Amino acid sequence: DLSSNNITYIPPNAFHHVPNIEI
Repeated sequence: DLSSNNITYIPPNAFHHVPNIEI
């Protein structure tokens, strides 16, 4: 259960970093 929660918290952070690098 803890691992599942951690995965949900990673997506939002990665998404923010992806657009930043593309620009």
